[in-house]
Amino acid sequence: MTRWADERFAHRFAGGPPPTRAPKYGAARVRHEWREFGKAALATAIACALLLAMIALVGDADRTRALDAWLGRLGFVLAIWFLWPVTTTLWPPRPRDGAARDSAGRARPE
Repeated sequence: MTRWADERFAHRFAGGPPPTRAPKYGAARVRHEWREFGKAALATAIACALLLAMIALVGDADRTRALDAWLGRLGFVLAIWFLWPVTTTLWPPRPRDGAARDSAGRARPE
């Protein structure tokens, strides 16, 4: 998030280059989606580890019931997120106009 905000602030107020965009098409788009899912999986693992540590620290099932519910919610969100890179892998997006494009999704000169 810091890099995202820094790129936009530098472009808007400090004359920096335009922010980089995610690729739109092809194998570059598929790699991007899997990389983003990997970040989400890592974040979910860290959050679950912290929740489990808090549950173990308290040690009372009645008092940690709400924390237990969050473990399921995090898993559910990650399972839904998993569908996006899978569908992008099976049906990668293609340009609509049929123009030749490079791996980053930019139109190639002919």
